[in-house]
Parts: sequence; C-alpha cells; structure tokens
Amino acid sequence: MRVNEKQPKFSLTFLADPFHENAAYLSQLDEPVEAYLKEVTADKENNLVIFFSDHGPRQGTARGSLEGKSRERMPVLSIRLPDKLKRMNRFETENLKSNSDKLVTLFDVHVTLKHVILSAKNKYRLLDQEQFTMELTPKRGETLFWPVPVNRSCSDAGIDAHWCNCADLIELKKSQVNGEWPAFVQDIVKAAVKAINRAIPEEFCQELVLDHILQAQLSILNDKMVRFKTSDNHGRNPKFETGNERGQLVNILFSTKAKVTPFLFEITFKIKNYYTDQETLDISAYDYHFTRVDSYEGQVKNCLSPTQYPLLRKFCLCH
Repeated sequence: MRVNEKQPKFSLTFLADPFHENAAYLSQLDEPVEAYLKEVTADKENNLVIFFSDHGPRQGTARGSLEGKSRERMPVLSIRLPDKLKRMNRFETENLKSNSDKLVTLFDVHVTLKHVILSAKNKYRLLDQEQFTMELTPKRGETLFWPVPVNRSCSDAGIDAHWCNCADLIELKKSQVNGEWPAFVQDIVKAAVKAINRAIPEEFCQELVLDHILQAQLSILNDKMVRFKTSDNHGRNPKFETGNERGQLVNILFSTKAKVTPFLFEITFKIKNYYTDQETLDISAYDYHFTRVDSYEGQVKNCLSPTQYPLLRKFCLCH
C-alpha cells in the first residue's frame, strides 16, 4: 500500500481454503485479518474498504436449524468510506447507512463501486441520479448511495427463491397416524435422489440412496400468508387457504448415503401446479435448487476435477 502512494490501487482478496470445510479454523485468521484491515484503513482520507463474504456458515450441526438456514443466507457486509468522500457527499453517506437495514446484495456493491469510479472525474463528488443513469443503467443491482426501497423483494433484488431470507416458513410435520411425511414431500425427495444419480458420472461416483428426511417447510415469499391445510387422499396434492401463486415453495432437508457415507442436502422445490397420479415424479419438469450442507471436498478430490465437473462435485463419492 505504501508503494506509489499517489497511484490509485484496487485489490480483491478472497480467503476460502483455510476454513471453508471447517469453520473451527476461522479463529486462526483473527490476527492476520486484523493486521490487514488496520493497514488498508490507515489512510482514512482516501481508502475505500469493503469487507464481505459470499455466504454465511453452510456446514455444521447448527446449519440444520432454522437459525442456521437464515445465517447461511445473510453473509457479512461492512463498508468503510474515505473521509474525503463522506465530507463531499453527506446525503449519500446517510443513504448508505440507512441501507444497512435493507435487503441488499453484492450486485448492489458492484454497482456502488461503479458509482464511485464514474465519479472520479468529479473529485469525490458522487454523480447525481440523472448523471449516473446517463453513464450506466445496471441490469442487476442498485447503487447503495441512494435509498433502497423498504419493501424490496428477493425478486426485485435478483435473489433466487432458494436463497431468499424474506420468507415466512411453515413447518411441515409427520403424520400422527403413521409417522410418515406428507406423500408429496416423499415424492420430491425420491425424485431428487434419482435426478442426482442420473447426473453424476457413474464411472467415477457411487450411487446414492435415500437415508431419511430431517425437516420440511413451506416457504412463503410474499406478504400474504399461505397456510398449508391438507392434501388429497394420496397426499400428493397440497392444498392451501388462499389462491396465492408465488408462495408455493417447499424446502426439504434430507440425508442420502453412498455405502456408509452420509450426504446432507437441502432442496427448494416450486410446487405450484404440482400434482401427479404417477408412481414416480420427474423432477426435471419443475423449478428446484440443491444445496449441499455438509463437507464434501475430501470425497471427490481423487476423481472429479473442479474445472471439468464444477457443479457435480457436491453430489459425488469417488469409487
């Protein structure tokens, strides 16, 4: 930072390897990260520092709880503005502070950085809305120097339903009569396991079998609560108290096994218009999203290349 001090610099430092598979190692980074932050914030007049994560804790026993699910979807984001920029843009600085309580994403951070760069010719005076839109019309994200709407939705922010943290969750329960999950939940999970086994290269990976379902919730994405009432006699046609079209999502946490090795997955499945009289469900015809919520790098490092199979590694246990 001290070399060519008058020359503008940009640095993106991303740390993952030391702790991505085991958060217990995080504490070992406390002192190095503290020292680094002290160095980059030493020039308070000129340096803009953004400290962020791409996601929260994704593994460990806490991840199976609703709080753990929420924390995974709320990564840290902290922004320290240069003193010179704050003095020249008091109104925009207050907007940035107020947006700390709004729904924002890293796409917004990207647009905010562009806002700063485009304003360089103004000597730290940020472009106003008219000037900014003449220079840039972002396809995704908003500058955080302007107020973010209080009622911004995940859809507005470009957040996929699977990652949306602004949903009301309704816990689904096993039947008190037979101890079984609703049939449509079982259908979805069985179809998910079949889809995984079809996708993974069998010459490298072992076949997965369903172990058990840990939890299931309905995820309601709008302000009108849709309540699960019941299902048909076969349990395959879920019924709700309103005709809501946007809220019919189900989140299921389930475990599979390859031999004795457990795999823990979460799936978000859009059940709008879902109904089947068939014995099997083809999940590919529906909107869904998988997350692996336990460690897997050690299971695939010997057979699946991260460059050749980047999306399939989380589903594989090498032969």
